[in-house]
Amino acid sequence: MRKFKCLVFILFFSTTSLLIFTSYIWNHSSNITRSRSLLKISDYKTTHQYFSKQNKPKLMVNSTCAQYDLKQGASIVANNRCKSIQPSSDTCNIAQNLFSSHRKPNCSHQKKYQICQIKNHGTHHIVKCNADICENGITVGTINHTNGELTWHKEKTAVTLENYIASIIHSLFKSEHYGFCFLKCSSNWHSDKGDTDDDSFVSMDDSDKLQLLLLPVPLKLLGNKKKKHKVRNNYSVNLNIILLDSVSRNHFFRSLPKTVDYFRKMNNNDGDNVLDFINVQAIAPRTFETVNALFSGLVDVDSLPFSVYDLPPKPLNIAALFKPLKQLGYNTLYLEDLCWTWDWGIVKNLLVLNKTLPDRKIWHKLQEALDRAFIDTMGASYSSCEILRSLDYTDPFHGPEAVCYGGHYQHQHLLDYLQSYQGMMYKYKQQYASFFISNIGHDDTGRRIQQLDEGLVEYLSALTRQSPNTLTVLLSDHGNAYGDFMERAPVDARREMFHPFVFIIVPKALSVMLGREKITALIANQNRLISVVDIHQTLKEVYLPRANSQDGYSQANSRANGARSLLHDIPINRTCNDLPHLRNVPTPCICDGHQMSVHVTLEHIVIGEFVLGQLNNHITTQFTSRRSSFDRNTFGNCQRMLGVDITNVQEKTSKGKQGQVKTYSFNLHVVVPAKPNDKHSFFIMVEAYLTPPTYLKLAFYERITLYHQYTKCVDKGLDVTLCICEENELVNSSKPHSKHGDIINTLVGQEVFETFPYVIKVKKKGNKCVVLLGREYDVGIAVEAVNKCDRMISFHLTVISRNMELSVSSNIITEILKPKQIKFLFTALRKIIHIKWHVKFDLNIL
Repeated sequence: MRKFKCLVFILFFSTTSLLIFTSYIWNHSSNITRSRSLLKISDYKTTHQYFSKQNKPKLMVNSTCAQYDLKQGASIVANNRCKSIQPSSDTCNIAQNLFSSHRKPNCSHQKKYQICQIKNHGTHHIVKCNADICENGITVGTINHTNGELTWHKEKTAVTLENYIASIIHSLFKSEHYGFCFLKCSSNWHSDKGDTDDDSFVSMDDSDKLQLLLLPVPLKLLGNKKKKHKVRNNYSVNLNIILLDSVSRNHFFRSLPKTVDYFRKMNNNDGDNVLDFINVQAIAPRTFETVNALFSGLVDVDSLPFSVYDLPPKPLNIAALFKPLKQLGYNTLYLEDLCWTWDWGIVKNLLVLNKTLPDRKIWHKLQEALDRAFIDTMGASYSSCEILRSLDYTDPFHGPEAVCYGGHYQHQHLLDYLQSYQGMMYKYKQQYASFFISNIGHDDTGRRIQQLDEGLVEYLSALTRQSPNTLTVLLSDHGNAYGDFMERAPVDARREMFHPFVFIIVPKALSVMLGREKITALIANQNRLISVVDIHQTLKEVYLPRANSQDGYSQANSRANGARSLLHDIPINRTCNDLPHLRNVPTPCICDGHQMSVHVTLEHIVIGEFVLGQLNNHITTQFTSRRSSFDRNTFGNCQRMLGVDITNVQEKTSKGKQGQVKTYSFNLHVVVPAKPNDKHSFFIMVEAYLTPPTYLKLAFYERITLYHQYTKCVDKGLDVTLCICEENELVNSSKPHSKHGDIINTLVGQEVFETFPYVIKVKKKGNKCVVLLGREYDVGIAVEAVNKCDRMISFHLTVISRNMELSVSSNIITEILKPKQIKFLFTALRKIIHIKWHVKFDLNIL
């Protein structure tokens, strides 16, 4: 008994000691954390000194993957509630294989020629040319400011060429130039105006001796003197925004190591500082919504997303930021690497694109739209058409591996122009706001972005020297949405598409002007969850403080979007649920634990049936919308898709305006009958509304396998992202499609219709014309209707079920079927697991 009491006493003493020790460690750790979060600036002599000595959070080393932050060798473990999902070992291995094990394409296949150069002597510009490079003369290509055409002018000697370029620079001709001209050699000449004395020529020989010559900024752009306005800016700081399309945060760190190293060195020096915002939530998986929110601070959550190939419902609201800046005397530049005569870029985003109009009329409409957007110039953007044309491309989205002209990358030409523009503005004491959007990262492989690394470092280094009082915001809209990485990597990699990067380079002068309190908040917010609308609010507070407080409409909408300026503390417990502009937008949250990964079940397969039916209905609707109502074809070149499998399922339950909503996200894999071994994949988001009336909604889909190869065979008016067709089959909308009858026979004549490999049986019901096909699973059923006849048929379908939830909100379905049409109707899922379910149909032909 005495031994037992001793044993109890020893056990009690050991436990008590352990608890006391644990409590001490816990309290001591908490005190350390609290002292770090206080961020006492008073310990430092100046605000800028605080930048270089900013509080270091706890660090945790991940030995498997590279570290994606500016804290070299360790990743930040913040105390905030949102912690972004870290890449898994599988993701890092796949990324290593795809992005680091290939040679980096370059422009070495093109020779570099310096036909002409411009030397600056004070305010004078001396042009020097080497005519010996070209045996048969040199042509100069410039953009005609009256119609946007690229016109060519021939000169035979170096002297006459020098004089001609000098005349452009000094505006001796009454014409506007855009900061560049093309130079090239040629052996054959042809006048574009027939037998005339005009000196304009068009080259008939694309020689490899090319040069894009940058010209000094036109003096007319330097005449924007400040005028007195009621709204004033307290800071003489320029604004420089660079947006890299389709580059995630992780991919930035993977692809641009020299830039990352340059940022780290900047933070170790007594100069400008780079702030790295590690938890940036994308507001959409494409560019338009992001850029619109950046300029306006608004996200339209009530409008349905428009198709990627359609015009947006409203033009890009650039004026929301540029107009007040113009009123303060700022010069404004919008720079892009897309061709204004093609389908993408600002010509589409400002609603100028119109394929029925000639280019000269589009040019006039574009110039009018730029005026409404308060854009002074697009400068060297207009060089993009010729650069892409010389490579036989209309846009850079699906190649080439390197966009080159004259032996230099296209992005290098544009960065050089941007540097020249900004340097000239600073030299003549002009304030500017520039925006440059680059699509170098928007390609199939995800490797082309690596080419930007050296050029970006050179540009940023020159910027700090030539225009030191410039606030630079370097950001992206989202990660790459398709390609091998998105298809092969695990579920954590899919989150990269919605995790862009934001770096803000704060000049020393601005950090002093803003003051310690705001800089403290800016630093602390690097670890908080933010989005692009917060960036907008920050820019408004820096550049338009009084306008920001007076604009009640903008303030109200910003509050509705949950926007906060980064110059004030973002709540440490902020999550995606606190961002109202994400509630009705199908964008997965980057915060770890916001959605749970689950194993694939038959419930998910039935939901996949719902998605597959919706996608096939989209194909049919788009194809038949341009055809006669009596046309017997409801599929053209783009074929009907069949389900193969579902992977990477995640679930989240939240509360919305209509009650409880369960969100499913997954990858859907499909094939078409003609190519059963050629698998294609989509990223899907489905919302299940759980409060009666219950129903399913296809909230979002994105093709993650390549599809550009189908642009030549896609049916007219059909979204190519939905299309799988024979690449050698040209578009002919009036041609009957031979495969369509085979599909009808398959559906009606075979006992089992090919689809997901989990179907246990197929039910058929109907009459001579209309057949209902029900693909039955253990947990539910998917139902389609087929019209076998050559006439349109209307019908009512009443669904009678027990222990089932339908994908539609009503059990009475009314439809019209075109001749030979196949149409998905609904799915039904079992409610309670251990109770038998039952469903039957009552078909009434009208």
